[in-house]
Amino acid sequence: MSSLLASGIVGGYGGMNILNGASAEVAKDEIVVVIG
Repeated sequence: MSSLLASGIVGGYGGMNILNGASAEVAKDEIVVVIG
């Protein structure tokens, strides 16, 4: 979870919203898992 949160912060998907960034990372990871 901490790594996902860090990825969300670094990725900046949620801009200043860290929680949104983490959520985007989780969603992306889930999509990757589903595809791969």
